[in-house]
Amino acid sequence: MELWEKYGTGPNDPTTREEREKIKNLSFGRKIQKYYREIEKELNIRKKDSVSSNELKEIINKIEETAENKRKNKIYKMIN
Repeated sequence: MELWEKYGTGPNDPTTREEREKIKNLSFGRKIQKYYREIEKELNIRKKDSVSSNELKEIINKIEETAENKRKNKIYKMIN
């Protein structure tokens, strides 16, 4: 994590050091870890191998909305 914070994932990493520090220090970093595989799948769908922090936030929001909808549907099915 410390190397990533300093240098990113490589020369094509679109994030700045400041963005990576912010990601590391917030719950945002934990969300990236939690949803890593889903993020990876979404990037494959988009045919991308890098992403900006704003795109990453958008992807995580989409993943969380999908998970929330699945929970709601499950509860709805249990009630009916």
